[in-house]
Amino acid sequence: MLNATEVGRAFRSYFSKTLSEQNLKAVAMPTSPFATAERSRRRGEHSRGINACFTAPFNITGHPSISLPAGFGDAGIPVGAMLSGEMHDDLTLLQIAHAYDLATDWSSKAPPI
Repeated sequence: MLNATEVGRAFRSYFSKTLSEQNLKAVAMPTSPFATAERSRRRGEHSRGINACFTAPFNITGHPSISLPAGFGDAGIPVGAMLSGEMHDDLTLLQIAHAYDLATDWSSKAPPI
């Protein structure tokens, strides 16, 4: 039986190796698999951790990650994009996030009330 520590070690190694082999500084993905607040609150999905499927692996491994505004879903709810980078390389991740923020205007937009 695997425990979270063993899974974390295996994924930490896999993710770091992938970044290195592909010469990547970070990987982008959605922050959440849901585009509506109602969907993320569904009892069965919340209790199984589905709403954290993109963030949980990095909570276990310790790879630095940052969520950035990336637009709005059909329901007008803000959508986030998450960047995850190499262990102990928070500075590069923050530099990428800053460059993204300068190149887009998502951080200055708000959904209609």
